[in-house]
Amino acid sequence: MSVGLSGIFRQRVGQERAKATVMDLAADGSAEVLSDLLQPWPDEPATWAVVRRVGPEVVTAYWTRRSPRYLHGSRRALLQATLMFLRFGRAVEAIQSALNRLDELPTALILRLLQAVIPELNARQVPADTMTTFYVEKALELLDRRPGVTLEQISQIEFAFLPLLEHDTSRPFKLHELMAREPDVYHHILRNVFRAENEEPGEPTDDERSRAQRSYSLLTKLAVVPGQQGQQVDAEVLSAWVAEVRRLGEETNRLDVTMNFVGRLFAHGPNDPDDSGWPHRAIRLEIENCASVELERGLQLERYNMRGVHGKAIFEGGVQERALAAYFTRSWAAISEHGGH
Repeated sequence: MSVGLSGIFRQRVGQERAKATVMDLAADGSAEVLSDLLQPWPDEPATWAVVRRVGPEVVTAYWTRRSPRYLHGSRRALLQATLMFLRFGRAVEAIQSALNRLDELPTALILRLLQAVIPELNARQVPADTMTTFYVEKALELLDRRPGVTLEQISQIEFAFLPLLEHDTSRPFKLHELMAREPDVYHHILRNVFRAENEEPGEPTDDERSRAQRSYSLLTKLAVVPGQQGQQVDAEVLSAWVAEVRRLGEETNRLDVTMNFVGRLFAHGPNDPDDSGWPHRAIRLEIENCASVELERGLQLERYNMRGVHGKAIFEGGVQERALAAYFTRSWAAISEHGGH
């Protein structure tokens, strides 16, 4: 019986007769051939029972060679297939096969699947491509909506997948939300990148280098000021966050770089909705309270960088820059000087 006709044969003669034929072939057929004969059979527990009956080598061949495809059977069948993919180191294929029914998977299983994808990517068993990113993103979007899943759990997964997600996802990172909420998390990320002042440089391990690269990306792309909700900024929340981050900077001998990155973060703050001036008055107050040259240097640098790539006409000179300077000095600076703190 050829592989191409196996599915038709199963459909025509029924489960029991087809099963008997496969069992007759089991004595002489290789595990791979028997597995291929069973692949076209219906995706259901009855088929998988036949796979088990033929023997453990066929079970291995079947689930390691099985192509991912949507499952339309019972929830029990969905869970069984997902767990078998997971058992044989095919977490990405498990997510792909369950993609149309991810909401039927329990939260603990989705977390297990995502955690199992990471070693598959590291071992290059699956490509780190757009489709893999899509599957991971869909699973994370579901976790975002699941009650009982903590911000810390999702953040840990995001950090592990950051090289995969940072360029191809439109989903806001929960890790950024956690960094803006918890100053110790923010400063832990910063310490992954920058050593303490006067600390002797050393050769980082591959793990340390990878962690530093991901952490730097998180730091430079964080654009939500602590305490910010839309155009409003809670001054008390922001002040408490800055005070604790500054304390951690002093405690770990990283004060300058800490304040520099606080300034870079402030550069992304909103305009004040009351006077239309930038930055928001809560941020203006923190700038004055900190009185940090490094903070102001970081803010200035980030505002320059935020302008991005721009073009000019031939012989235009600094017309654009003078217009920007005039706007900053005549508008926003004037607001701050006249009671805008």
